[in-house]
Amino acid sequence: MPPRQHMKDECEVGTFDVVSGGVEPVEAWTYGETIRCRFLRRSTREVVDGDRHETTDAAIHVPSGTTITNSSRFKLLKRNGRVLSTVEYYDVKGEPWETEGNRVIVCDCQTVPVGAE
Repeated sequence: MPPRQHMKDECEVGTFDVVSGGVEPVEAWTYGETIRCRFLRRSTREVVDGDRHETTDAAIHVPSGTTITNSSRFKLLKRNGRVLSTVEYYDVKGEPWETEGNRVIVCDCQTVPVGAE
């Protein structure tokens, strides 16, 4: 079965940039076009690091040929064909890798804490 049939979610891939903004540089994420993807939640746990919040570990599969690095970020827009009421952000953790046959790129990801997106 082609990988496209398994990709029922939609996301945008973000790249980090530092932009000149007046006196101080401004850090910003720039997102590309909406692409099909497959979101697979692995685990969710509570984290306390000054604040309490949940963090989710996931794998996100994107089509082969998608430009993505270990410093990319995903903006998840749809899951199972349904628009999310709240967009979710995930940082890529580690190096993305292609599956056997180079059909999809797999990215290990973790949620971005609220306020840091």
